[in-house]
Amino acid sequence: MPRNVSLILALILLAASAFAQGFGKNKVQYVEFDWRYIQSEHFDVYYSEGQERIAEFTAETAENALKLIESSWDYTLEGRVKFIIYASHNRFQQTNVSLSIQEESLGGFTEFLKNRIVLPYTGNYEAFRHVIHHELTHAVNMRLFYGTGFQSILIGVATSDVPLWFTEGLAEYESRGGWDTEADMFMRDATITGYLPPIDYLGGYFAYKGGQSVFYYLDRRYGKEKVGEFVNKVKSSREVPRTLKSTTGLTMEEFNRAWQSWLRKIYWPGVVNYETPDDFAERLTNHRKTSNFVNNGGAVSPDGQKVAYLSDRSDYFDVWLHDIESGKSKRLLQGERSGDFEQLKWLDARMSWSPDGENIVFASKAGALDAINVLNVKKHEITKRFRPKLEGIFNPVFSPDGSKIAFVGLKSGQSDLYYYEVASENLIQLTDDVFSDDDPAWSSDGTMLYFASDRKDSLRISGYDQSFQMWEFDYHSMDVYRVALDATSCERLTDGEFTEKNPTLSPDGKYLIFVSDASGISNLYRMDLASRETIAITNGLTGCFQPSYSAQANRLVFTSFYEGGYDLYLIKSPDQMEAKTPSPTAFREHGTPEAVESVGEQAESSTETLEFRDDSREYSRYVFADGIGQISEQDARAITVTASTRKAVVNTDLYYDFNNLDNSNFSAQYYYLPNRINYGASLYRYVYYLDAGNVRDQTLQTQFDLSYPFSKYTRAELIVGGYGIDRAEWSPNSDGYYDYYKTARRRIVLPELGYVHDTVVWGSTGPVNGTRYRVSTSYSPNLQGDREHREVWSSEFYTAKGDVRQYFRMGRDYSWASRLSGGFSGGPEPQRFFMGGVSNWINRRFENDQIPTDEINDFYFSSFITPFRGGDYFEKRGTGTRYFLTNQEFRFPLVRYLQMGWPLPITLADVRGALFTDVGAAWFNDSFRLTSVGEDGNRRLHDLQAAYGFGWRSNLGFLLLRWDVAWSTDGVDTSKPRYFFSLGAEY
Repeated sequence: MPRNVSLILALILLAASAFAQGFGKNKVQYVEFDWRYIQSEHFDVYYSEGQERIAEFTAETAENALKLIESSWDYTLEGRVKFIIYASHNRFQQTNVSLSIQEESLGGFTEFLKNRIVLPYTGNYEAFRHVIHHELTHAVNMRLFYGTGFQSILIGVATSDVPLWFTEGLAEYESRGGWDTEADMFMRDATITGYLPPIDYLGGYFAYKGGQSVFYYLDRRYGKEKVGEFVNKVKSSREVPRTLKSTTGLTMEEFNRAWQSWLRKIYWPGVVNYETPDDFAERLTNHRKTSNFVNNGGAVSPDGQKVAYLSDRSDYFDVWLHDIESGKSKRLLQGERSGDFEQLKWLDARMSWSPDGENIVFASKAGALDAINVLNVKKHEITKRFRPKLEGIFNPVFSPDGSKIAFVGLKSGQSDLYYYEVASENLIQLTDDVFSDDDPAWSSDGTMLYFASDRKDSLRISGYDQSFQMWEFDYHSMDVYRVALDATSCERLTDGEFTEKNPTLSPDGKYLIFVSDASGISNLYRMDLASRETIAITNGLTGCFQPSYSAQANRLVFTSFYEGGYDLYLIKSPDQMEAKTPSPTAFREHGTPEAVESVGEQAESSTETLEFRDDSREYSRYVFADGIGQISEQDARAITVTASTRKAVVNTDLYYDFNNLDNSNFSAQYYYLPNRINYGASLYRYVYYLDAGNVRDQTLQTQFDLSYPFSKYTRAELIVGGYGIDRAEWSPNSDGYYDYYKTARRRIVLPELGYVHDTVVWGSTGPVNGTRYRVSTSYSPNLQGDREHREVWSSEFYTAKGDVRQYFRMGRDYSWASRLSGGFSGGPEPQRFFMGGVSNWINRRFENDQIPTDEINDFYFSSFITPFRGGDYFEKRGTGTRYFLTNQEFRFPLVRYLQMGWPLPITLADVRGALFTDVGAAWFNDSFRLTSVGEDGNRRLHDLQAAYGFGWRSNLGFLLLRWDVAWSTDGVDTSKPRYFFSLGAEY
């Protein structure tokens, strides 16, 4: 049957999606934001009530950062940039500027099309300053590259070929003043331990720090002006390798060799000056053996025999328990799978044991706010949970007698020290000021708290004037302090130029162990509290973090980054360790990782031009909208649009005849998103020509969506669809005049109620771990009274469906995907299910090469049950009002990297393979027959169908391509192979 291929593909996609089973995690709106804004010379800073101080800090810091960026690129920003600031990461995760889920590790993002920067304040000013500068670099870069018009930005982004390492590396280079100790640590570890990839393969976190080192090398070898030249040339070319050649005279391959040689020269000679963590401590976890990235937050038990810690070894962050003597670990609690444990705070991963060794305490994101959880180690149960009304909770720690739990609380742009009196659940705020307070640790007698802060000599713990301007304060480093529970001021214990943090006390209270990066590398230091004598006890290669001292045993556990991941290490008798003299890094001594200034073509260091300076620019500091906290109706509308509480999308495709709207396609969607319940309304109109144009269907669909998320992982949804289809055939009238004349129509209202659960983790081609399921029921009422004597234009049916999918990780690169789905439909005109084919099938096939168009219901109100790779679309054997389908698939790496030469000079990377079995059936009513005996006397599968095969999937960046070959079997014979080329992720 002749047909228009593109129209048929669109039709199949429409029919398949009419009752699509949607999955995905939820963005839950717990808070109604009261938006207002301030203006500086170049920026509009939007914030909610109570965040004026953070908004002012953002504006001042952004103005300072802009001066540095403009100077670096010889560019003047055109137009204004909007900042949208959230008081905490919990609130940031509710933003609708982006509909994607903001995970814990995301510190902010820049929305390119409207050039908006969205940031959370997480309690640390230096970290906040860095993210402001980083994201502003992106925003200015977009203005430089693509201008300010929506269309030019959209076209520019779509046509440019700028890699991630360029954009993220440039932002890190600019925001870090060229170089920093964090980049020094990562690049030192990667260079010395041998996992540094070429520039073209700088992905993940290496796109940030590896890209930063590329720009810093360009700065060091050719001078800072080359960075600006490179950026401006990429603006014109939209392509990096050719631009690099014109800027430096080196091809990408030559530049990569020179960059890696530079890194080896600056890091290899210093290896003898440092110790790896294995040299001075006992390794407790090994991320390379467990094939994960993070094992941190270690808390050693009071008796020194066990360590509780966080790990992502299961793809999720879970709480684990390690037995030091046996060396075995077991999981205590699963995280990131339920609303009470959406996040386990791995970036501030500090846990603590109760003095009796029975419980551990840790913080988690639990719905709208954070919670403090007390976990019984033996029962693996949460026995107590505290939910203070704070915007963030970090690093809880038990007092020595177990009667109190101290922690860091974030509220109204302040990070302060709090503690709970456990028995009475009385919450007490210990500090109340603008400074960043972190890392609480109890004294051995429980009368004082040790902590880290950026307050310098401001020792009062409350009572500061609200006009205090933090952006004019030196907040870039931290020191260790202590404060008595009944005191009004604290005592400063360290007074270094750099950062001291993570205090922990020895069991006898004589020694304070803390972390300092005075040498350029974070090392452990020991202070005798009586004499204040302080010595370093480690001289690590890449750093020590998060020390935890046993309350009774002389054992210390800490985290170290080494060989590309974070692991836990144990030091026995840290009070007996001899003093060491950490070798200062070249960066700490010279402001550059190069120990000796190079000569020749090497330009002089230009890092001074990237120092952070006070902005002396004169302007009216802020323009408030009708005063702080007051906005006009007009401003309210502008803020609503800026904060993206609503989304509207309109598409149109006017073809054939611009003067004849009968042939026009269009769609419009509107979403209202500011509240917990999300609403959506859609309108679709499509015209399809079938049977070589002899049949025309004009379709109009309206849809109302309502979604109520219970948590990040579960939701209930109501979808009410209204459908109108008018079918006409090309035929002559009584006068012989040909036109399209109506032959049939349908008017259907179809509400559907569903429940969705989704905790999956994604790989490059599809889910690799977790669970997702959806159950739904729908009903189409009879809208027509007289059906016997008039044209039938309505249909009555009900349908129930379920789809359960479980993914099992088998090592880091292998997984098993198991799926079971089923459903039934009843009523006078039940839905039909067509089992066969795959979704988004490119080389699709139909039984007898025909698409059934005789019945509108079958065409528009049936469901395709896929993937069944043993059949084609619309196969009669796979048709019914009942169905079930199970898919079992083993997924594995097929080609990790393949570079081909002539005659096909293509490169393939991360091609995934699959071995699969599809088994299912579709039947009418109660007519199911498992097997039957054929004319040859053999018993064969009758309604049950089975297929098996293999395939590969490749993520090409702009699309995901699937190819499968399958054989169907009836238990006796096996068919010829079927080939399936399709698009999209695996099920």
